Amino acid sequence: MRLHKRNAAIYSGQGGAVRWQWAPGLLALLMVLLLAQTGLLQPLERFVYNQTLQHFAPETRSGKVVVVDVPEGEWSQAQLAELMKRTWRARAVGLMLPLTHKEYARASVVVSRYLEELPANRNQRKLEPYPTLERLQQELAVEHRFAEGIRNSKNIILGAAYQSLPPESHTVQSELFGPVTPRTIPVIDYLPSMISPLMSHGSALQPPQETLLEAASGIGLVSGEFDGRFPALVGYQDTGYPGMLFQLLRLNVGATDAKQVKFLPQGGVQLGSRYYPTDRGYRFYPYVRFNDPSLKGIRVYPIAELLNGSYNSRYFEGKTILIGHLSENSPLVNMTLSLDALLQQQAVVIPEWAIWGQYGTLAAVVLLLMFLLPRLRFSTSSVSVLLAALLVLNAEFLLLLLARQWLPLSLSLLVLLLGYLLISLRSLLGRQEETLALELSESNRQLGRMLQNQGELEQAQEKYRRCRVDGELLEQLYHLGLDFERKRQFSKAVSVFQQIQGHAGSFRDVTERIKRNQTMEQRIVLSNGGPATPSGTVIMSAEGLQAPTIGHYQVEREIGRGAMGLVYLAKDPRIGREVAIKTMALSSEFEGTQLAEVKERFYREAETAGRLNHPNIVHVYDIGEEQELAYIAMDYLRGEHLGCFTRQKSLLPIKEVLVVVEQVADALAYAHKKKVVHRDIKPANIIYDRGEGIAKVTDFGVACLTDSSKTKTGTVLGSPSYMSPEQVAGKKVDGRADIFSLGVTLYQLVTGHLPFEADSLGSLMYKIANDAHPKPSKFRKGIPACVTRIINKCMQKDPTNRYPDGGGLAAALRRCQG
Repeated sequence: MRLHKRNAAIYSGQGGAVRWQWAPGLLALLMVLLLAQTGLLQPLERFVYNQTLQHFAPETRSGKVVVVDVPEGEWSQAQLAELMKRTWRARAVGLMLPLTHKEYARASVVVSRYLEELPANRNQRKLEPYPTLERLQQELAVEHRFAEGIRNSKNIILGAAYQSLPPESHTVQSELFGPVTPRTIPVIDYLPSMISPLMSHGSALQPPQETLLEAASGIGLVSGEFDGRFPALVGYQDTGYPGMLFQLLRLNVGATDAKQVKFLPQGGVQLGSRYYPTDRGYRFYPYVRFNDPSLKGIRVYPIAELLNGSYNSRYFEGKTILIGHLSENSPLVNMTLSLDALLQQQAVVIPEWAIWGQYGTLAAVVLLLMFLLPRLRFSTSSVSVLLAALLVLNAEFLLLLLARQWLPLSLSLLVLLLGYLLISLRSLLGRQEETLALELSESNRQLGRMLQNQGELEQAQEKYRRCRVDGELLEQLYHLGLDFERKRQFSKAVSVFQQIQGHAGSFRDVTERIKRNQTMEQRIVLSNGGPATPSGTVIMSAEGLQAPTIGHYQVEREIGRGAMGLVYLAKDPRIGREVAIKTMALSSEFEGTQLAEVKERFYREAETAGRLNHPNIVHVYDIGEEQELAYIAMDYLRGEHLGCFTRQKSLLPIKEVLVVVEQVADALAYAHKKKVVHRDIKPANIIYDRGEGIAKVTDFGVACLTDSSKTKTGTVLGSPSYMSPEQVAGKKVDGRADIFSLGVTLYQLVTGHLPFEADSLGSLMYKIANDAHPKPSKFRKGIPACVTRIINKCMQKDPTNRYPDGGGLAAALRRCQG
């Protein structure tokens, strides 16, 4: 017996480990890159940077920066106007307060209106309230005095708050410096880096008042979100606005002319003779310890001290002043520290080769993970990873500490650690791979055998595909192919036998079975049929094929035929019980939504019928659908149906007929109490065992499909001769319709004739609905009068005139028997 090479490789524990040794390294790279695209790794990238600055950045101060602390909500433009008189000698003043509202503007308008309404006579205007209103108007004109103070100082930069957005890659047009475009690197779009070549952008810009803005030396954007970087330019609606730190540096070095400012393509800003390093997106990286609200070494003046006259303008000569609210989370703190550091040329440089250094390190780490570490022992690879991690960490740390150059390598470090973890897990799991594969194979084999025994053949085949191929599995597959043969699923049987042939070509008779099943499958295709004929006939025999099954029942022979299918004698192999299987080819009679509705009704009512438990009702064991056939498994009864006793030569004695019909009436009484209506009572649906004297009603839940419904060709299903007038009219029926049908059955059993006969279906239905039936005595002499009365009452056109239920009819039959 030969086994497929692929299966041998898989279950020998070899091949896969060698072929996929590079997978953990590549997987680690992809996972980290995807995670980096979300921005969640940025805190990790900045950890080494922040820790280095917090512990090693110098605390020396230049003495060129002072702070004016203005309590939040306790200032006015009148106070600021007074403050401007003391700051005009400073090199630059950054006003980091919200100046978006107009103080007293509404009150000033009201006062102006009152002044206009006063008399034009000068003598009268000297009287109150004119002088008072004039003084009030002058005091309310705070904004103009504030603007005048800003204009006279010629060194005021007004702060404008904005919200940070993700960087964007396009040119921004600055009103002062013209178009500015950072030089981007295409690879950055695919490999994320903290060193972004894209320019900062913002939203929700809150500019100062127009009057103040026109008087100031410029506007400086301030963001409440701080990450250790300060943008020189911020893009807002395709316009570049300078940042506050940039504006203060510009005024401090005297670069008041736009021609003295240059944004270099590779990054960095030239302000007059001074060069300030930035990244490619024009962001400053001050080399300073951030988030120190004490501002150690920097002079802080409360605004109240400056306004009481203790200080004059000479105190601030040559200084840069930052005015704002000083608190732990205030942008004023880090702005002050950063400005002081940059004025001392203490800045972190992003080298031009930094991005390529990042990617080179990342490539080296990935090559190490993919091609070296998987070949080393666990202990050797652990030491190698530890050394590589220390090298990466120290390279970033020492560059930042000694050269003040930042090369973020945390991304490479994370790939290294994650890749090593994946390689270690794979190594540990690989030792158990063969054992687990064998255990999994055995589990799938057992599960497949269980599914096969339950009749779930397709699921069993899927489980067998996952098993190790050996002689035991081939035996199970062979029996699975035989089961598909029994189900008349020839194409699936072929696929199973071919699977066996692929592993052991000479196994048993698989070659002959493949040809035999292919022949049967081709015959079905050419006849446009299926595993069953359009009339519901299961393909019973073919030379060399296994006997068919329906559900889990083994079909033995055909024992009857009906309008929509056949009845088979079958055996339940689980308990050895003989059953009758009635099949119905629903798909050949209905289609589309009608088919779905019919199936739903069939299963619902057949399930209801299965709950009926009466000695004169055949017991339903199972219902289902297979191979386009709906089927019901029920008691196999030894007697004959009453249709055998409806001809004049084979009529039963009247007394025996009354006993049989009485039993049927009792059965209907029970069913009607259970809210089940048969709808197709007729001799063919009543099985009578004369030896035992027992009659049983069959096809509860099936007749609902064979009443007045029509097929797609217009043929009436069921037995129209036994229909009640309300069934003929298509009305909703109840148990009294069964009473009418039983009356017709009694009539035929007594007389050997149907009460209504016609040459066409239309004529027959008309007679049922309108004509009176012939008297039974016309066809048979000696019929008791009580039998005639019972027949007449059962066959009343109006349902209300019939017996209300089967119990009443049974009682009448018993009385008639004396």
